[in-house]
Amino acid sequence: MEQIKKHLRNFLKKHEGLRLIVRKVKWRIEEKEYDKIVKKTNVDDKLILFETFMGRQYGCNPKAIYEYMINNPAFDGYKFVWAFVDPEKALEFPALNRAETVEFKTREYYECCAKAKYIVTNSALNYRIQRKPEQVFM
Repeated sequence: MEQIKKHLRNFLKKHEGLRLIVRKVKWRIEEKEYDKIVKKTNVDDKLILFETFMGRQYGCNPKAIYEYMINNPAFDGYKFVWAFVDPEKALEFPALNRAETVEFKTREYYECCAKAKYIVTNSALNYRIQRKPEQVFM
């Protein structure tokens, strides 16, 4: 399967017009999938999703907010989730043992985006992720 993907990527690199069409179709499919997830998912008031630089690292303001929350008894009972491009990266940080991790831009990630009451990020969220009235984006 990886070989097929590799050949397809190489083919699309050579055919820019076709590559743009494939990209738009892929985005539209992802958008419809997210809409379905949103419709069937209720917001969990005790779920907080964190992401830094689109899932590339553990740092910046989301890290500071998360570390404050895990050390504050007011947030006992909350569920913390971190999104990473490579979830294995979370193993490098002992503070993340209180959090779950999800892989960035996967179905599980989008389900978490639709379910989280709070989303803490230091970068723009994917344009597909629309805030529900009861959600708070920081």
